Amino acid sequence: MNLPRYALLLSLLPGLAAAADYPRHALPASQVQEAVEASKDEPLRYAVAQAINLHTPDGDWDNPAADIARWRLGIESEGAESLALRLEDLRLPAGSELRWIGEDSGDVQGPFGATDAGTLWLPVVRGSRALLELRLPAALKDQFGLRIAEAQHGYEGFRQATTAKGQFGRSSSCNVDVACPAANGWRTQVRSVVLLTINNSAVCSGTLVNSTGNTGSSQTPYILTANHCGFDQVTPSSIRAYFNVDRGGCGSGADGSISQNVTVAEVVARSTTSDFALLRLNGSVAGFNVYFAGWDANGATPASGVAIHHPAGDDKKISFYGNDTTKVDNVQIGSDSRKFTVDAWKVFWNLGTTQPGSSGSALWNQDGRVIGTLSGGGAACSNGAPNGQPDYFGRLELAWSGTDKALGSSLQPYLAPGDTSIRSLGGLDLGTNPPPATDGPPVDEEEEDDGGGGGALPASLLAGLAALLVLRRARRLRP
Repeated sequence: MNLPRYALLLSLLPGLAAAADYPRHALPASQVQEAVEASKDEPLRYAVAQAINLHTPDGDWDNPAADIARWRLGIESEGAESLALRLEDLRLPAGSELRWIGEDSGDVQGPFGATDAGTLWLPVVRGSRALLELRLPAALKDQFGLRIAEAQHGYEGFRQATTAKGQFGRSSSCNVDVACPAANGWRTQVRSVVLLTINNSAVCSGTLVNSTGNTGSSQTPYILTANHCGFDQVTPSSIRAYFNVDRGGCGSGADGSISQNVTVAEVVARSTTSDFALLRLNGSVAGFNVYFAGWDANGATPASGVAIHHPAGDDKKISFYGNDTTKVDNVQIGSDSRKFTVDAWKVFWNLGTTQPGSSGSALWNQDGRVIGTLSGGGAACSNGAPNGQPDYFGRLELAWSGTDKALGSSLQPYLAPGDTSIRSLGGLDLGTNPPPATDGPPVDEEEEDDGGGGGALPASLLAGLAALLVLRRARRLRP
């Protein structure tokens, strides 16, 4: 029997496929007067937040098995591309398993357990309907408690497989899928690139980078990205890194999984002048088939290289540049209150581009090492090809020693602690590459979009969530 993907996944969780009735809270869409400006100096906004106030009694209890108690509560928002939650006052006794399940997509996040108590930003699930389910020993039922403080309604990115061409996000037509043959020489570096969500409402790109203290058995997971993604305005636990969000084929195939993800424990360093941020993850990523990227902070001009990124929150893409890269200083990125200046690499793309959501992605040199992070620029697609405009990447050699004295930020104390003489480091491979691609289009054949790189807000008035909360009961889980 050829089951749909979501039906197969739900069948792995006892009682879900034929679930009994449980409460469902619907967030009715209404016009949220939010004009968003298209500029590449901001992370891509893909969701709007709605304050809610739900507690344990708003869900239902039952006993699916002897000595097991189950609590469930459904959340839905009409037209949502994705849903996420912020939980407060979360109490999870020993033996608890809390899952967040996309009813439309089959995404399953969790299980979360006792160590996740307190405040928990649940990862994204795709679709407009989701189920929050807890299972725990029946004797510990009274020790569980939570408050759902906020829901995030996704209106961009994190597309479901039912949308046109199976898009994960909505990247422009000249983007190159990492599953295409053009990326064969970069399979190892591809495995270091992550999609970052901030407050479950904005997205940037980042790179898992190596440090001198890392070994095959012990690593500190640092993510290098761009400061302008807004990490000074959020709590670290609201930032989440998603690994291996790659399409299954070149220009086709299933959307990438979003199940391999981990939150940020600390923003350890950042700078406005070189536009970088270094994030330490809250847990090991050794089981995610990852590569800890090498880097070079010597400042040598590259002969060629790539950027690997998540434009518009889409599956991972790769862009190629040649020998016309130069150093430029005091580049103004953005405008009005959002503007900042950065000393940068000026890059022109030969194949591929960047666009909203690519901010923070690494610039790699011909030796496969990171030399910068994307700040902004004018690159986009034009008639299915790069438009010839440059992008600007904050230079790693400036972030290395740090020029932003107000923040006291530099990379060296974290990536090469105790040795100021080190300016470059190779990568650390904890996984294996897929077989080289042998066929497929030269670029990822998706629908044309407005383009633009470096991570921007989409220019439109967007429908979001109202301040009202409606309770619907006795609605069954639908296939």
